Amino acid sequence: MTIMKKNIIFKGLAAVALAGTMVSCSEDYLDVPPVTDVSKEQLMSSVVGAEQALEGAINMMCMQYGAADFQQNNNGEAFCAMAYGEVLGQDYINGLWSGNANYNWDWALGNSNALVSSIPWRYYYGLIGAANNIIGGMNLEETDGLSETDVNRLKFVKGSALTLRAYSYFKLMQLFAQRWEDSNNGENYCIVLRLEDTPDEVNFCKGIDVYKKMYSDLDEAILLFEESGAERANKWSVNIDVARGVYARVAMLRHDWKVAEDMAAAARKGYTIMSNDEYMSGFCNDCSGFIWHQYPLYDTTYYWSWGAWQACNGAYIFNFNACNGGAMDIDLYNKMDQNDIRRNLYLMPDKLAWVKKSQNKGGITEADFWDASMVGETKALNLAMTDIYVKGDPVARGMYNVATFVCMKYMEDHFKGNLAAFTDDSREMSYVKLKSSPKNTKRDLLVKKGTYAELAAVQFGAQFKFWANKPYGNMAFPWMRAAEMALTEAEAAAMQPGGETRARKALEEVQKLRVPGYSCTSTGQALIDEIRIARRIELWGEGHAWFDLKRWNLPMERRAWEDGNPASGNWAKALLGEGQKMAKKLPTDNAGWVMSIPNSELQYNSALDVSLLPGRNDKDAQ
Repeated sequence: MTIMKKNIIFKGLAAVALAGTMVSCSEDYLDVPPVTDVSKEQLMSSVVGAEQALEGAINMMCMQYGAADFQQNNNGEAFCAMAYGEVLGQDYINGLWSGNANYNWDWALGNSNALVSSIPWRYYYGLIGAANNIIGGMNLEETDGLSETDVNRLKFVKGSALTLRAYSYFKLMQLFAQRWEDSNNGENYCIVLRLEDTPDEVNFCKGIDVYKKMYSDLDEAILLFEESGAERANKWSVNIDVARGVYARVAMLRHDWKVAEDMAAAARKGYTIMSNDEYMSGFCNDCSGFIWHQYPLYDTTYYWSWGAWQACNGAYIFNFNACNGGAMDIDLYNKMDQNDIRRNLYLMPDKLAWVKKSQNKGGITEADFWDASMVGETKALNLAMTDIYVKGDPVARGMYNVATFVCMKYMEDHFKGNLAAFTDDSREMSYVKLKSSPKNTKRDLLVKKGTYAELAAVQFGAQFKFWANKPYGNMAFPWMRAAEMALTEAEAAAMQPGGETRARKALEEVQKLRVPGYSCTSTGQALIDEIRIARRIELWGEGHAWFDLKRWNLPMERRAWEDGNPASGNWAKALLGEGQKMAKKLPTDNAGWVMSIPNSELQYNSALDVSLLPGRNDKDAQ
């Protein structure tokens, strides 16, 4: 192969890299088909250029997408983790999504016009297009003139691109394909399989073909990583551990239990399950338990970062009055052992035990968390709805006071990160804005000598798990952790004959850290249920909840908050539909748990035959 001059090299490779970065530059960026016309000579002419192309693809996961104005759809992978993995589920409550018809399941799963289904379709096919540019441009048998080191670098790049492609198809299968049990052993049709030589217009394929391609991509990626001996420069890139972790996830979808168990075990080698101190440090910086995480700096997302909107100290927690920090469902909370250290991460009624009598002048009790005069039920359950200085009315000021002191207590006694690292002129902490003198005479509460606090809109059950780095709220949001792999290993082992001992061992690796004195003696379905609950608690807010519900075929259950009823839930009725006391359902239409193929694909791709799809994916196609 002839090695081209560098000035030509970089012109050609700029197009490849920009395929991953220019997608956010126009309002219709998501409707543009993937760039697939960069020549092999351009890609293979420079090792540096190939690495730049890979960086461009990875950047797609960690950047602003300003054109789609949909509930802060501006930060790639973190948005998809939240909007699909959590908001559609039953464990995560967020006032930012209140009243959004997209998250009524019947609408989200049965409407081809829904933006909620078109965003991940376009995003992941865009990432697939960038990966295809790299894979299709590489022939590792034509490397004459390159050193062994450079060949190994190219192998690492191609292995990374194969991993990204497999991961993207995995996410599309989670959303747009039937569960394995419902798919006729994968013979039912589902999504479009676009590879490096695939024409723009191509018909739907069978699910089994996607699974085979994911397996073969990951097999090849792992082999290339092993042969290369190279290492990634950072954890927002991929490597052999990420490839194995993706393999484990794919195998779980297909119920390929032995493969899932083995790959999960291999993926977490070299990593440790987060210590309790690490777990209580804000999830905003890399640690030993993170296998793969988001780019942690602000220069790709700025104020549209995930943390700005979702972390307990994010800027828009204080400037966007929607109770949008995220809260845990109280029914899941009540499944935690009383000694579980993770209980400290959620503002639940039992946190009144943290508040001194002198700080609770209104005499707030746990039952008052279900009192409409204390809790504002609008878009979400707001514990900071009242002004604190109301003459002669100690009741009105009570909930605001105790919620403020709980937030302060968490920071001072339970948070294990470096508080000084989060302090700037705004002094915005976990739902409180600290001040040296009262500036808002109605809402600034003296919390200790020389310090006043103003409480943001804070939800019933608000989380302290996720913190954001200043100034814009960026963070190393985890995409894959050792604990997830341990729990995957446990579940996969429990599903195999003779695997229960291995399952208990893997489960205990996580639970013994979080629950002092924990041991697992469960067997059969009780063991599987215990693993599932542990997974929901440990991975809360990280993008797994809805996908796990689908995998398990369990109903989504949300219980509404009712004034005067401490036995009720902590979902505002606005999040369930007015008048509803409970939302409990399994998807029974649209082939079950399957999002509709978006019209943007149906209209663009004339090769599609929607009659091949099970269910009613084409119900609202125009």
